[in-house]
Amino acid sequence: MDPRDKVIEIVESFPDAVALPVASVHLSLEIRGMRFGWFMENHHGNHRIEINCKALPGVGEAMVEKNRAVYVIPKMVRNRGWGIGFWLDVPGIDWDEIRDLLHDAYVIATPQVKANRGDSSTSL
Repeated sequence: MDPRDKVIEIVESFPDAVALPVASVHLSLEIRGMRFGWFMENHHGNHRIEINCKALPGVGEAMVEKNRAVYVIPKMVRNRGWGIGFWLDVPGIDWDEIRDLLHDAYVIATPQVKANRGDSSTSL
């Protein structure tokens, strides 16, 4: 399966999450208008397929130590809670692990969605 299609399938399996096309090659990964990740193809002409997403402190560093060929620390957006990036154009991608990381990013965004709506309930 194409990485773009696989990412859409994963993201849209989360309640209220969508993968919205941006500039024909990127996807904004969102829950109710709150972005939790970016899927990018050939970003700034790098000829790569990548995702940058939210992560708890230390997760990005741990994943980079685990596999530097797949995981990176996003430089430009790290200070805004975007703590992990991953390349999807390398052989042997562990899609279960990617799903878990995307789900974690989604969960991180969920309280922000509720706060922006003024919703104190526990369900979305």
